[in-house]
Amino acid sequence: MEARSLQRRSVCHPQLAPRCIVAVIASLVALGLAATTSLAAAGGNGPVSGVVIGITSESVEIQSATGPVTVAIADKTRVIRTVSGTVADLRRGQIVELRLDGKSGRVAQIHIAPPGTKLPESNPGQGRGRGRGRTKNRGPARVLAHSAKTIRVRYGNGQAVTYRLVSKPSVIKDVPGRIGDITIGQTVLVTRGQGGRVANVITIVRG
Repeated sequence: MEARSLQRRSVCHPQLAPRCIVAVIASLVALGLAATTSLAAAGGNGPVSGVVIGITSESVEIQSATGPVTVAIADKTRVIRTVSGTVADLRRGQIVELRLDGKSGRVAQIHIAPPGTKLPESNPGQGRGRGRGRTKNRGPARVLAHSAKTIRVRYGNGQAVTYRLVSKPSVIKDVPGRIGDITIGQTVLVTRGQGGRVANVITIVRG
């Protein structure tokens, strides 16, 4: 009797079967829509990095750590190339990001932003302390003065700091590029807009 009772409770009444089917389908559709919405929200406008696996005049496809991502290319999409430079490329007024050596506290790397970059007014300058375990990324900041051994910068909060350089600091420059500079196999970083569908800036990191 108990087994029969369980069987009767586990199925719809014959007269209600069509309603049950509709309810099940509606539930599955709702779950599918929720999953799609969740995935779209997870992508958002966040940046994506990876290797270029496809490029046309209208879109770029990137193999990211979580899978392939396709982003549209618009008229406003900017392309930035990263190239090697030297301390001699530094100029007063440039926006730079500094990375300090963890042991000496001297500047080991200088990343020069492309022409036209503005300094965020709210940027306080990161990691003022020195020593092990402290963050060493100090940018962005505006170059006030520099020599072969030092660089003086001003952060967005108005704080001016002079740093000593290591003997041969690494210098990376961002220079304007074109869509035609992007090729399959390059590593890129893409900042996105319009819900992650359109590329705002494509930075060619390598290649």
